Amino acid sequence: MLVRRLISVILAFTLALSLCASAGAAEGNVKSIALGGRHGAAITSDGALYTWGGSDYGQVGDGRRSDTLSPSESLSLSEVASVSAGGGHTLALRADGTLWAWGDNIYGQVGDGTREARLDPVKILDSVTDISAGESFSLAVKTDGTLWAWGANYYGQVGDGTRKDQLSPVKIMDGVTKAAGGGRHGLAVKTDGTLWSWGCNENGQLGDGLRVTRLEPRQVLASVSGADAGGESSLAVKTDGTLWTWGDNTSGQLGDGTRTTRLEPVKIMDSVTAAASGGATQSSYTTVQTDTDSASPPPAVYIPFSTTEGHGLALKSDGTLWSWGYNAYGQLGDGSRTTRLAPAQVLSDVRELAAGSGASAAVKTDGTLWTWGHNVYGQVGDGTRQDKLSPVKILEDIKGAAASPEALPAWQKIFVNGRETPVEAYVIGEANYLKARDVAAALMNTNKRFSATFDAAAMTVVLTTGREYTLIGGELTPGGGPPKSTQPSTHGVSLDGRAVYPRGYAIDGANYYMLRDFMKLLDVYAAYDAATDSVIIDTSKGYAD
Repeated sequence: MLVRRLISVILAFTLALSLCASAGAAEGNVKSIALGGRHGAAITSDGALYTWGGSDYGQVGDGRRSDTLSPSESLSLSEVASVSAGGGHTLALRADGTLWAWGDNIYGQVGDGTREARLDPVKILDSVTDISAGESFSLAVKTDGTLWAWGANYYGQVGDGTRKDQLSPVKIMDGVTKAAGGGRHGLAVKTDGTLWSWGCNENGQLGDGLRVTRLEPRQVLASVSGADAGGESSLAVKTDGTLWTWGDNTSGQLGDGTRTTRLEPVKIMDSVTAAASGGATQSSYTTVQTDTDSASPPPAVYIPFSTTEGHGLALKSDGTLWSWGYNAYGQLGDGSRTTRLAPAQVLSDVRELAAGSGASAAVKTDGTLWTWGHNVYGQVGDGTRQDKLSPVKILEDIKGAAASPEALPAWQKIFVNGRETPVEAYVIGEANYLKARDVAAALMNTNKRFSATFDAAAMTVVLTTGREYTLIGGELTPGGGPPKSTQPSTHGVSLDGRAVYPRGYAIDGANYYMLRDFMKLLDVYAAYDAATDSVIIDTSKGYAD
């Protein structure tokens, strides 16, 4: 397969027809990370969201069901504050407190009132402060301290006292600050530091000394600062820095030096500031029907069951990262595939960590993102499908962008469906930029045609696919000239009625957008032909072809 370098071309209208974008590219400083069943996500310091890995249910959130082997920036969300990855769905919390969800939705885990998989983010709640995606259910804490849950509920993992799938958020309890969703159970930390658990308890993952499933939350611990729920086990960090674990321990995922399942919390180590519990949850379709009041339930319930593939991570106060548990895919990051029953140090200078089903990730104090472990779906994000037994750095291509970079004249030829198309183009950084009206004109009479209008009242560019662009004069003329100064563009952009966020700049009063972003939104193939120094656009192919 040929390796292609996508050319980032930014599109613009003139003052009469401005295509305006939200500001700027990512600064390269990773702020937050999440790993799920087959995919991962990261947020940079400017609020940009990057996703990668398996997307059979659309959990990557780019409108497709194709695996993405390297991090790709979301064009549907901006100003993202935190992200959580579930078994096949994803949750994102924006800085304005809105919660967005996408991906697998067979149990209503997206929370939009349906069971239809969502390939793009949809808004679910307002006034949210904390989020967690379980295997096939979701949790959110609102600003008033209420905990809301939805999705699969066969094991009571929603915590509403029933076993009915909930297709929309339902209130569970008050006074909550943090929540964590696992394979089939949930955890919540209340404002008084008490830890509460509910859901499946076959392996003691609720920590109450029993194996009895609980359909509603029940207190387990006190003086807790944070907690995480794995596939069939749980962990908590107490206010004194001690780490406690409980539940399934078949693969040493509790880190207590044994393989003995624990029905109550056991102390593992001191001086811990954060911890994460990873674990694969296998599943199969059965003929058991869910008890649900919702219309059009699935013909058979998809019931996860426990496996032994669990592992844990802990971050100590000195910045060292420790790992333990199942290691067949290298998820411990120690260079081997040997399961370890007790914690061993893996990295230093770490400030955040995440554990997925068979992979792990860490953000170092310099803002770099490191991942390792199972990679058959690209969940490591290094551009391959090979397991990584030691941490590898990803997102290295994200570099800081100047607030007002210089735009230089570009001389590459552009071919649209084999026809050379004259355009005025500039280079900003390593990207080529050209006017949107040229692109709209170039795609006229093709299967990827689109119209573009400017809504002055909303200060938003409105793009509509399937409609012809109306020529306004001056399109498709060659450019050139001296370098130009730029400013980040600031207006909104909508595509077929939803807000999108292509990166852009304004040059001489016109606003320009990145082709890599724009072509991705339109699902149009674009590549660079080094032999002819040309940009090739082919509307018969999709963006990822």
